[in-house]
Amino acid sequence: MSSNVETKSSGLSKGRLGVAGIVFFVVAASAPMAGMTGVVPVAAVLGNGAAFPGAYVFVGIILLSSALVSRQ
Repeated sequence: MSSNVETKSSGLSKGRLGVAGIVFFVVAASAPMAGMTGVVPVAAVLGNGAAFPGAYVFVGIILLSSALVSRQ
């Protein structure tokens, strides 16, 4: 008894994801975090002291909402 059952692999196909794709993914994923942390010293020095934490939370909510929208 022999059966001809095809098995489909659920992994990545060979040669589909190269170094350039991985580098692009890493840079795109870290850009919002770098933007949030890079602006902290400038905002603390130049900005309004009382509004600084609120602005930080506001920008964080915008980044979170954009991540949730792009997930769908």
